[in-house]
Amino acid sequence: GLRTHMFVAAGAALFMLMGNELIDKYHLDAPVAGLSADPIRIVQAIVIGISFLGAGTIVHQSGERVEGLTTAASIFFTAGLGIAVSLGQYVLASVAAAAAVCVLLAVGWLENAIGRARTTLPFKRYNNGTREGLPKTGGEREP
Repeated sequence: GLRTHMFVAAGAALFMLMGNELIDKYHLDAPVAGLSADPIRIVQAIVIGISFLGAGTIVHQSGERVEGLTTAASIFFTAGLGIAVSLGQYVLASVAAAAAVCVLLAVGWLENAIGRARTTLPFKRYNNGTREGLPKTGGEREP
């Protein structure tokens, strides 16, 4: 919900600000005795962590529907907002946040207007959960 998005944005901003502080405080912008820091790696770590969190919001229900994709995407987007704010890009973050809210509200209103309150994607297992028809990997034993 809203609290999750607030924590994601604040957490992403916090990690970026801490990374910048470490670079400034310890002068890690140039390699010193084999030690260096790269702020892009902090962004990379945030993206990986948020992707994992977003994947947790995607739910397979009754084997036929997939839900939570919009939530996962908005959590991912919120992390980007946090990173933008931590880098001082307040106008960019504000415009992007306003655009995201408009898209979420407008598309929600449009879906309700045309009678589709929720979009679900079909999901079907063709092998009924078995390994039948799947290629064998080198480490498998025959039964």
